[in-house]
Order: sequence, then C-alpha cells, then structure tokens
Amino acid sequence: MSLIWVDREQLEATLGPAEARAAIGCALRAGPRRQVARTSVPFGQGELLVMPADEAELAGVKVLALPKPADAPRAGSRAGNGANREASRAGGGEAGGGAGGERPGSGAFSGAAGGGPPRPPAQGLYVLFDARSLAPLAAFDAGALTELRTAAVSAWVVGTLAPSEATTLALFGTGAQARAHLAALAAVRSLEQVLVLARQGTGASRLIAMAERLGLVARPASPAEVAQAGIVCCCTSSGVPLFDGRDLRPGTLVIAIGSYHPDRREVDSTCVRRSQVVVEDRAAALAEAGDLVLAMGEGAFSPTDVAADLFELAQGARPAQPGRDLTLFKSVGAAFEDLAVARALWERLAGARPPGPAPPASRG
Repeated sequence: MSLIWVDREQLEATLGPAEARAAIGCALRAGPRRQVARTSVPFGQGELLVMPADEAELAGVKVLALPKPADAPRAGSRAGNGANREASRAGGGEAGGGAGGERPGSGAFSGAAGGGPPRPPAQGLYVLFDARSLAPLAAFDAGALTELRTAAVSAWVVGTLAPSEATTLALFGTGAQARAHLAALAAVRSLEQVLVLARQGTGASRLIAMAERLGLVARPASPAEVAQAGIVCCCTSSGVPLFDGRDLRPGTLVIAIGSYHPDRREVDSTCVRRSQVVVEDRAAALAEAGDLVLAMGEGAFSPTDVAADLFELAQGARPAQPGRDLTLFKSVGAAFEDLAVARALWERLAGARPPGPAPPASRG
C-alpha cells in the first residue's frame, strides 16, 4: 500500500474535536502502555522533538520542529512582574505572592512573550506504521495533529472533572492551541461566557469572533477576572505566571498546557499549592513541568502531592485531598495521545480514499 499523506485541511475535515476526545478516552481506558521518553535536541533556530509510541497493531512517531521560546528575563527576578524563567522559579519570592509582594499576572501576561514577531507554528510530520510489518501507512501534518490531540485531552479532563456549574471559561492565549481548545471545550461543555486574555487586541478580536461563530458570548478580560471563571485554560508560551493563584475561586479547574520545560510555567505556586494536581504521567510531569518543578523549589509542592494521572481517572479514581480547593491539570504532552488520535484518523481514512502522493516539504 502506498503511503497516505494527510495535510491539515484533510485532517481537520476527517476528525473533529468530539471524535478526538473519544479516541483519547478509549486509549486511557485501555490502560498504561510502555512509555518512551521524548527526545529533544537543538535544531536550527529552534528544537526538534521526537516522540515514538506503539501498541499491538500500530506504531507511530512524531517529528516536530518548534521555535525557541521568546527570551525570558533573567532568573532570580520577581515572578510577579514577569521576570522568572519557568525552570528558574526556585529561589524567587514567597510562593504565591512573588518577591516584594507583587502579584503574578500584574505584568507577566502582557509581556509574556517579550514582544517581537509572533512565533511560527509547530511544524513536522507524524508517521504511522503497521506495528507488525513495520510498513509505513500514513503521514500526517504533525502541527495539526498536535493541536487536535492536546485540546482533546483537555476536553476529556473537563468532561471528567469540571463541576457542572462551571460554565465560564477564561482562556489565556490566542494562537493555534487556544483556538483548538475553544472548539474542543465548547464541544464538551455548555459555556455561557468566554473571557479572552490576550497580549494583542487583534488576537483577542479573532478569538472572540470564533467564539461568536460557535454561538458563545465572549469578551476581552484581565487576569484578575479569573475569579469569575469555573474553568481556566492556559495556552501560551509564557515563562512566568499568567495570573495570581489567590484570585481563583474554590472549585475552579485550571488547565495548563503551554510548556514542557522545567524552567517555564504559566501558573504560580499558590495555584499549585491549592490544587489537586492531575498529570498525564507522573515521571514526565515531575521532570518536565516547570509549573510543578518550580513550585517544588519554592516548597509549595512535592512529588507525593500528585493526586492522579489520566489513566487512574479513566478507571474511576477522583482526587480528594483535604485542604485543596482547586484542580490543576498540568499537561506536558505524551506520545500515546498522538498515537490514539492517529489511530482514529487512520481508521477513518484507510478505506476512504486512494493513496495520496508523497508528502511535500513540511509547512506550518
């Protein structure tokens, strides 16, 4: 069989947010599989990620080129005014307040990306193989696949953990992941209001227009307005906290997907300390999630504080830690998620079209 090439347009037309969420749920209910560590190496003006996964019938590998995060201010400066790098949070001010009493979110979000031109999107390929014959079956646009599966995982978490009364979404960021999350979360929860938190007015306007096309009420907001939200979703490249964890109301579900580097974070130590923390995989999260690593350095979190992983949630476990009034899902991305969505795509495409041409050079 000739290799099938699936570009962004066809991928998005083949599998929607609800189907991707179902594929993630199916993979989680099947239980943990062998985890292969993600490989990251310097690559041109950015970095290259290689993420393989396999199961009995199918195997896949994602090769993804990412731009470097925008330059972050030097370590040791105040977290509240946007100065700490995600992995240099230890040794900063008192957890939750920032040094000198400054509040996270007072300047971190408005300057999170440090100005300059927008970062280009993630680019690359996902190649799906027959696990037995090792024959390549299909190649997918890896950027589009990553957006779809990341939002699908978050939507599965919202459907599983978010309180039924959580109908206001605070959404940080306006890029590809923010757009994917808006679509995915709107498909799993009846949202009454979307608060859009963006560095640039044009980005906010586009996301608000998208929300309105989905039939949602949306408006620009400030970081302190997370107090109005039952769901807070962080989809940014920020290296510093986006808001003050003291502003969150009890019962809020926070989703942080923006970083997999141990020196970058989107939520502060107050948020982490208040939260029942859910992760995809404990080992990966404790090694890569700056939101947790930096909180550990500040004495606000320890490895034993992880309440559950996604596989445990799929088996019916529910976090119930006394004294913690928030839930935080910290995602660093996992290769099994890519394979789950690639499998769903393949099952729809295998008999639906003739083999396509070889993939062109990767585009954003």
